Amino acid sequence: MDKHPVILRQKVIKMKVDEFEDQGYNNIVLVGHSAKAWDSMTVKSQFPSKIDGVIVLSPALISLG
Repeated sequence: MDKHPVILRQKVIKMKVDEFEDQGYNNIVLVGHSAKAWDSMTVKSQFPSKIDGVIVLSPALISLG
C-alpha cells in the first residue's frame, strides 16, 4: 500500500512542506487541482498544525481500492 501512487504523492507533498518549514516558512497553503486537490486535503487532515490552508480546484473522487 505504501507504493500506491496516491500515497506516494502525499508523501512527496509532506516532504516538501517539511522542506519549506526548514527554510523558515511558517504560513503554508497547499493548492491542488483534481487528484492533487484530494491529496492536498488529505495531507492537511493528517498534519493540521503544519499546513495553514488548502485551496482546491475541481477535486477528484479517488478510491484506493
